[in-house]
Order: sequence, then structure tokens, then C-alpha cells
Amino acid sequence: MFEPGEVVYAFVKNIHPPKNKYFVTIYQDDELRIVTCFTTTQNRVGIPLEQLEHGYVKKNNLLVGYFFDKNKEVGLDHKGVPFKFPRNCVIPFDYGVQIGTKSQFLNSIEQGKVVCKLHPKEYEDLVYAMYKSPLTDSKYKPYLDKVLQEICQ
Repeated sequence: MFEPGEVVYAFVKNIHPPKNKYFVTIYQDDELRIVTCFTTTQNRVGIPLEQLEHGYVKKNNLLVGYFFDKNKEVGLDHKGVPFKFPRNCVIPFDYGVQIGTKSQFLNSIEQGKVVCKLHPKEYEDLVYAMYKSPLTDSKYKPYLDKVLQEICQ
């Protein structure tokens, strides 16, 4: 669990209120530092989700998030079965991004399950959008840069 590109579904204890959430692992290094981002079905990008198309979310010509259309396959589960999110959801780049150690993440969740590994292009598009977004906190940029360098090799 917590391999780059994995989508995890878990009961997250350290959010208010604690609840089941999907999150995507963006980065993990040899020291087990991890960067993840939560999905949300709430309108946190300022555009109604019904008006969005799968992929980059732009507002005023700036990348502000990444939208997962519930009708679009985004990856495969551990058996090779296609995975689609059960509801339309978005990753807003100014909300829900976290960094910590693997043990910190494991202590903050219960019943965590990897539900899919994103398709390589999907993962690349998500990381690229986060990297290019002015809303992504600068402390995450070096990790995103490392991921993009690895992808480009």
C-alpha cells in the first residue's frame, strides 16, 4: 500500500468528520515519505462537477484540480479488473494534499484497501496538473518534480 499511482479506499480518522475516503498516492521515497491527495465529491474547484470533463480542471485558464468522471476507467484492480470511481469526484490542488511517513498514514486510517493502480497516462496527467497548478503548495513541488523526472526517463 502507498505505492505511487495507487488509489486507496479507507476510513480516515484524522479528518473532520472521520469518514471513508478515496485517496491517490502520488509519491513514496526510500525513507517512506509519502505524498497523497484526497478526492472529494464536493464542489471545491468553483465549477459544478456536472460541467466538468474527465482530466484537468481549469478555472480562469489556471489548473485548479483534476476531475475523475465516474463513467471513465482510470486503472485496474489487483485482479486486472477495470476500475471506475463510483461517483464523480475531484482532487482540488489547494485542499486534501498531505505528506507524511508510511507509519503516520497507517495510523491515520482503518480498513485501508488498494482499489486500483491508475493507468500510467492517468497518473502522469494528475501529477503534471498538480505540478503546473499555482494552487499546489510549493513544499510538494520537489516531490512532483521527482515523479515527473522518473516518468520521463
